[in-house]
Amino acid sequence: MDDSANPQPQPANDRPPATLAPEVPTRAVMRPAETVEAEAVSEGANRYPFRDVQGRAAMLAAGDVPFAPGLSAPAAVSHFATVSGDSPVEADREHLGWLCYSVGANPPAPDATEHVVEFNGCLVHWRFDRGISTYTVVQRQAEGGAFASHALDALPEDWLTGLNGERLFGLHLFFEESTGPERNRAALARLFGRDDYLGCAVAGGRGQLWADWHGDADGFPRILLRDAGLGSREAGRMVVELIRLEHARVMSLAAHSALLPLAGQMAAWEQRMAPAQGDLLPDAEAAQTVREGLAAHHADRAALAAALVDGDVAQAALAALDTQRLPGLMSLSDFIGHTLAGLTRDLKQWSARLAVLTESLELALAQSAAEDRQRQAEAMQLQTAVAARTAQAQVQNRRLVRVLGLAGLTAIFAYLGQLVGEGLAAAGIVGDAGLISITAVPLALMAAYALLFMGGKGQR
Repeated sequence: MDDSANPQPQPANDRPPATLAPEVPTRAVMRPAETVEAEAVSEGANRYPFRDVQGRAAMLAAGDVPFAPGLSAPAAVSHFATVSGDSPVEADREHLGWLCYSVGANPPAPDATEHVVEFNGCLVHWRFDRGISTYTVVQRQAEGGAFASHALDALPEDWLTGLNGERLFGLHLFFEESTGPERNRAALARLFGRDDYLGCAVAGGRGQLWADWHGDADGFPRILLRDAGLGSREAGRMVVELIRLEHARVMSLAAHSALLPLAGQMAAWEQRMAPAQGDLLPDAEAAQTVREGLAAHHADRAALAAALVDGDVAQAALAALDTQRLPGLMSLSDFIGHTLAGLTRDLKQWSARLAVLTESLELALAQSAAEDRQRQAEAMQLQTAVAARTAQAQVQNRRLVRVLGLAGLTAIFAYLGQLVGEGLAAAGIVGDAGLISITAVPLALMAAYALLFMGGKGQR
């Protein structure tokens, strides 16, 4: 390819937008998984009358095996991850587009979350997932021997300076041929600048690995992988597993540090949830306070669950590396075990304490709810009994009023009858006034009964 096909990098303050990059040839550009899948579906549609479910391409892409470059010794690999925080994926995609433009490669698709570009013997793989951008840089046919330079040195410095977000972790790896220089203890100590490096065989003995996880001046761990029968793809898979191991290790370390305040808060919750002497469960107010606290720390609880998964991922990566001991050296398995053993113990203990706390809270809230229902039922029973007694008293009061009214009206009517009898006797109409008075008593009783009981019959 001539020089016209590879324009010089633009200055950082005059870079064109990634979406406006010219159509220039490139040695190798990986198309997005969605595009490849869509073409496969289109070709299949010409042969079979299938209608695919919506989102099939994205569904299959999510289950793809992680990107693994083929490696032939000697080769240098650098990998790093950045956390963008509130910065959207578009910012990282555009920044990668600037790199593509500067080396004469096609930019990523407008909606891509993964892209590969190769130029001048250098391959760059970018992927964005859940707020983290990862970059794998492979320098083929690396010159100068192990760590004489890093694959990261092949990228423009102003492009690295303009990266979005903050670095989460990174590593440098050199893959050397089996005919490389002798790697005895003294030579390795000189290479790493210390004698407490790690060492083990990988891939069932088809590769040898030495590493300094303390990091160089740039803070990147350095890993030397020596070919002892590894194939190109197998070497690439070893690199991917090492990256996966370091990613899981760093995420576990970060999660443990971030969750330390949650551990202190759990102690306060446990004290609140301790029942008073003689009680089986805590009081409702304490349970409600803890419930609100757990709800406020939902993100921390999710992070704790994710951290436990990261620990499992690290163990899975170690199993895939198939490490074996080298005499006199701490193996990679031992290093990861020492690094993560305490963290994993803490994380599992916190998870168990949260589970016990949640169970106690559920029991306390269930008991409180049952007590509330019992109190409501008792209140309803009391209210019903009071209403029944009130109704009974009202009936008795009405009966008493009627009886008293009957006696009173009878006396009044009898007195009136006596007055009428005496008047008739005085007028000479009747001879005996007492007879009229006696006759008026039953008549007065019947009249009073009719007024009090017959007239109010429908109101009982």
